[in-house]
Amino acid sequence: MKREEFLRQLAAALVSLSDAERACVIDYYREMICDGVENGKDEEELIAGFGNPREIAAQILKESREGFQEHEVPAESPQAGSAGAARAAPEESVYPARGAVHTVVVAAQNTAVELRPVQGGPVTVRFTPGTNDHVEVYEQGGVFSFRQTMTFSVFHWRDLFSRPRRICVDIPASFAGEIRASTGNARLRAAGLGSLRAMTLSSSNGHLSAEGFRCENLRARTSNGALELRGMRGGACTAQTSNGRATAEGCVFRDALSLRSSNGAVCAQDVESDHIEFTTSNGSVSAVIRGDMREYAVRSRTSNASNTLPPELAYPGQKKSLDVRTSNGRIDVRFAPAQA
Repeated sequence: MKREEFLRQLAAALVSLSDAERACVIDYYREMICDGVENGKDEEELIAGFGNPREIAAQILKESREGFQEHEVPAESPQAGSAGAARAAPEESVYPARGAVHTVVVAAQNTAVELRPVQGGPVTVRFTPGTNDHVEVYEQGGVFSFRQTMTFSVFHWRDLFSRPRRICVDIPASFAGEIRASTGNARLRAAGLGSLRAMTLSSSNGHLSAEGFRCENLRARTSNGALELRGMRGGACTAQTSNGRATAEGCVFRDALSLRSSNGAVCAQDVESDHIEFTTSNGSVSAVIRGDMREYAVRSRTSNASNTLPPELAYPGQKKSLDVRTSNGRIDVRFAPAQA
């Protein structure tokens, strides 16, 4: 069975769910199929392994009904509402670091991750685990590690329906160490943090963004999703996505800035760096660089499209470099006076 036929039959068998719940299931299976095909699996064999879409739907509907009954408030209870039933609100779990921390590691699965600033206190993870979630917390030698995985052998779909899935990581303003965060099939966002020594962000099938803080060494990578950097500062940055747009806006990286995509556009506005690389395929490159083009040794290449840069330009004594490459897309790179 082909992908679209499988998803069509599954959606038809889930007609009794709400639109949002049905979309959640369809998106989940669509992403599972995309992941498998990208990893070299045959689409039809992969789908056959899922089972009959009507049987899958029947199990999902059964779990949905059971989940409602488990959380039903008895009619004689004084807490019972006019509808006679209510789901118990899941409780948030808090995982604080117990000692001084120089490295934070967060690994998640099918769950959004948000790294956010707080004024004081320890590094703290906040998460509401579902029936399928397994959490491991490890702390030793200044390394705080939080890992969340999901067990799919007995999948309780109501965990996805009942609440937004998000892991929040509170980073105190004084933290100046290293952060490594990863997730799959979900969004990953870091914003407003302090000044970090290093950060590695990794996601698949999800939007990735970093905004408004300093990081001496930043690495960001996602697939099948957009990548955005805004108002970032630091020493060096390498950012890469596939099948998505890569954007940098108002970013200054002293030593190097590398922005890459495949099957997506690269867009950089008001950026500064001594060594700049913009690379994509089947997409355009547009940029405004702060500085004078004569300061840069320039190399550029595209096919079947216009190019505002010379293929090669070099002057004696140049210490900066600019390398721009794409295929089947235009290159539009301009320079503006450096900000004081």
